[in-house]
Amino acid sequence: TLLYTIKFEVMEDIISLEEIKSLTDAADIQKIFLKLREQEESVTKDLDQLLKNQAHLETKMQNLNQILPQVSTIEKGCLSLRDKINNTNVLAEKVSRKVRELDMAKGHVESCISRVNDIIALTRCVEGVEETMSADNLEQAAQHISKYLQIDKSLISNIDDDVVGSFAVLKDAELRIINNINSRFDTAAKEGDEKGVEKFAKLYPLVGRSEDGLSKYSKYLSGKVSSRGQHHLTAALKMSKDDKRWGVMFADTLTRLFEDTARIIEDCYLVLDTAYETESLQSVVSVIQEECIRQARNTFSNFLQTRNVIDITTSSGNAAQPAAQEQDIKLDQILEEMVIMNSRAEMYSNFVKRKLQVEEWDGLQGMYSLQNETMGHYITLETQFMKQNIQKVCCICWPNKRFVDVLRTKIG
Repeated sequence: TLLYTIKFEVMEDIISLEEIKSLTDAADIQKIFLKLREQEESVTKDLDQLLKNQAHLETKMQNLNQILPQVSTIEKGCLSLRDKINNTNVLAEKVSRKVRELDMAKGHVESCISRVNDIIALTRCVEGVEETMSADNLEQAAQHISKYLQIDKSLISNIDDDVVGSFAVLKDAELRIINNINSRFDTAAKEGDEKGVEKFAKLYPLVGRSEDGLSKYSKYLSGKVSSRGQHHLTAALKMSKDDKRWGVMFADTLTRLFEDTARIIEDCYLVLDTAYETESLQSVVSVIQEECIRQARNTFSNFLQTRNVIDITTSSGNAAQPAAQEQDIKLDQILEEMVIMNSRAEMYSNFVKRKLQVEEWDGLQGMYSLQNETMGHYITLETQFMKQNIQKVCCICWPNKRFVDVLRTKIG
């Protein structure tokens, strides 16, 4: 029956019953018959192949029937695992909520502990400040003020009247200590007490006045540079012409100025490194450098005046030699002194850059300008010096004055 049904369905796919009934030509009938027979043979082959695989398919079905109970067991296990995961998730949410509550409680406890510690620290600061100020121990008093300034006043300022009173006491002590530091710093600076100045300069950051400390300390160091520079220049101007260093006295003056300034920078670095922030060194050196340039320019101006450099550079012909002879110094010695001055300025600039750990620094622009000015005068004097030597050679080799005059005119 199955085979007949399949054959009938195949026939239906090729030609319908209505079309078969309408066939009248034997050739058409024969053609349709052949197609039906080919299709029948194909279906028969497919059925034979299915029948051959029947045993294999039955084995697979048996295996599936055996697995079905296991699948059921797995399904039950998955449902149980799902329920456990849901329960675990609910428990985890509860634990998480409890942890958040504990964190909040911990935060409150830490805040309370911090407030208690601040109150204790505040009390100790009040006692310590009163005791140290009575003993005139300004360093320890500043340490107590430093601790007081680190307390978060917004958390404990309104706890009770005692706390408010403690803040008032410490604020008053802070102002008195600052005034005391200012007074003692000024006294030490006036008396030239370098250790005292350094000692009180270190106290400004402790009382929250770092900017004031840097300003006063920079001004003091600038004053030292000014005093040293003027002292060295005055000593140079009083030097006798018979002194063997008279020919390079201005180079020596600049050398001493740069050495003193470098030593001052080195000393202030130790103070700033222990009490102030790293960036403070550059601001202090900037103030020192301004005064150093001012003193260097003053020395250079006296050099130009004393050596008659301007007269020499503006003269021509043989006028340069008498001008130099009036100072008992040769032109080549003036050039040598200028080379030394420029070399010392270069060495000092390199020192400053190394100390500040920079490749270039705008604070040295004044020094570079002075060096350029020195080299400008040097080049002019060098030209004059070469002219002098050429004129001397001409006088020796060509005694014909008329020829020499022509040569001088061409050189000039």
